[in-house]
Amino acid sequence: MSQPSATNIHIAYHLFFQSSGLIAGNEIRKKKPALAIACILGDWLIMGSCFIILHYYWNVFIYIFLIPVIGSRMMALGVLMHDASHYLLFQNKKANTWVGEIFLAWPIFQSLLKYRYEHFLHHEHLRTDKDTELPLEQYATFQFPLSRYKWYSILLMDITGINFFYYLFKKVFSKKKSTYFKHPPAKFPPYYTFYRTLYYVIVFSVIHMSGLWMEFLLFYIVPYITWFRLLFRLRGVSEHFHIPATAAFQTRTLKLSWLEEFLFYPHNLNYHTEHHLYPAIPFFNLKRWNKSLEKENSFKKNRHQTKGLRSLFHELTLSNS
Repeated sequence: MSQPSATNIHIAYHLFFQSSGLIAGNEIRKKKPALAIACILGDWLIMGSCFIILHYYWNVFIYIFLIPVIGSRMMALGVLMHDASHYLLFQNKKANTWVGEIFLAWPIFQSLLKYRYEHFLHHEHLRTDKDTELPLEQYATFQFPLSRYKWYSILLMDITGINFFYYLFKKVFSKKKSTYFKHPPAKFPPYYTFYRTLYYVIVFSVIHMSGLWMEFLLFYIVPYITWFRLLFRLRGVSEHFHIPATAAFQTRTLKLSWLEEFLFYPHNLNYHTEHHLYPAIPFFNLKRWNKSLEKENSFKKNRHQTKGLRSLFHELTLSNS
């Protein structure tokens, strides 16, 4: 299926705002540092509470129940990292960068600087060969629609950690270099690698001196390589993949239950069309922005909306498979 070019998508954005007269005012774009800090602390508090429960009241059934909770909070850190990359958490740019690195990106083994570089290119070149997320389409597992058997097999391999080790092995030992990424790699300040290495040395030293390696592996790494990786795939797939060419914005908004939002799409991650239309709006106002947009017929005509994960899975799979 042919897709609209980035130019056409951006023209669609421009025409929408021109025809609707809708403006994202100062209030909806206002940063709220206290709320950002509260969300960061809240996500870590939920994870910490899970760690304490499992440490003092170990039970395999409680453990299985809490893995999705811990993994969902890791994704929540990733969502806040995304806002930090757009400088939306704090007024000060350095605060966005360093809070984003230390408390959001590095804990989930990501680099905010690298993410910011690639993510801005994604916004600029959406759905073109220069889109930094488009290389995923080189893999058969991202060529939709898939058979239902194939799709659910992929999700099962994600949730059991098999895919994590498969992709890690492929990344480490593959001799074939991908030619799909059309940009030079991200550049980092001279001190960046030193600070990041020091961070992990301190964290792992504390874990070692506390004798908590087993807890770290069970309570942190296992949710990371299972539930978090599942959410990482769902996010990547749901935002832009397999959307009809008639949807000019080429982005999917998901309308979910509160439980689906908590476990799968925290911090309004599911309102992705709204984010692309106006990236300067912080995460906590995306749902409010959606309500304003939904009043416009031109928005409803050009956006693609899916209600619930079950409907998303139906869209991504062949009906007769």
